[in-house]
Amino acid sequence: MYIERWLQMPVLTKSGELTREQGKGTPQGGVLSPLLASLFLHYAMDKWLEQTHSALRYVRYADDAILHCKSKVQADYVLRNLNKRMKKCGLELHPEKTKLVYCRDYRRQGNHPMVKFDFLGYSFQPRTTRSKRNGNCTLDTTAPSVLVQRKA
Repeated sequence: MYIERWLQMPVLTKSGELTREQGKGTPQGGVLSPLLASLFLHYAMDKWLEQTHSALRYVRYADDAILHCKSKVQADYVLRNLNKRMKKCGLELHPEKTKLVYCRDYRRQGNHPMVKFDFLGYSFQPRTTRSKRNGNCTLDTTAPSVLVQRKA
């Protein structure tokens, strides 16, 4: 009953106007959206990944996720299967936000077109860091930098 009431509540726009959302899903920016996404994706994605790709490491916050694959072949395979799974659950992956990213560092020196991604306000990309052990400069992807997004 409470979820239904939350979903039917009007949304206050930036201009101060109250509007009723039309269409599927929860209102963008609504307080209930992250909670429902977490509950639904726990079963639709997390449990499914644990059962079908148990060796795969991943991190998810609400509807944002990073899946850590060992190779391009594995990444393509998991992405194909995840697309099928989401469709089966009535969801779809955002075509512009879903991408394969090569995490280049001092061990992985391959040349790929996509080597940067943003997650939860941080930008992950190859950058040089100084080794604490020997002082040498190395390439690292694991350290995040703050992502500054400009409003259009």
